[in-house]
Amino acid sequence: MPHIIVEHSKNLKGLHYQNMFAGLHQLLSKYAAIDSCKSRVQIIDNFLVGTDPDQSGFFHINLLLMPGRSETLKNEISEKILEYVTPAVNEVVKNKNLRISLSISVNDLQCYLKKIIH
Repeated sequence: MPHIIVEHSKNLKGLHYQNMFAGLHQLLSKYAAIDSCKSRVQIIDNFLVGTDPDQSGFFHINLLLMPGRSETLKNEISEKILEYVTPAVNEVVKNKNLRISLSISVNDLQCYLKKIIH
C-alpha cells in the first residue's frame, strides 16, 4: 500500500508512465511508506466524455490508502498529486477537452490481505 491506479482515455498518447510513477512515489513518500507502493495504468478503449469522443478525454487517478489519515491530509495529498500530474498530461494533449480527476479510497483492513513471495 498505497496503490496508484491511473485510468485514461486511449486518445492520450505519449504519457511517460515510469517517470510519472517515480515522481508520484517520491511525492507520496512524505505521507506513506512507499517501499510497497504499487502503480499501474489502465487505458480505456471505449469511452465517451460529453458528446464528442474525438475532442474529449479523461485522466483519472484512484489512490488507495490504508485508514488513519485525516480529511485535511487526504485533501493535501490530492492537491499535490493534481499539481504534479497536470503539466505531464497537458504536454500530450492536443486540442482536446480534457478532464483530470482524482479520488482517494481507503481500504477496509478486515478485507485486505497481502502475501509476499520470495
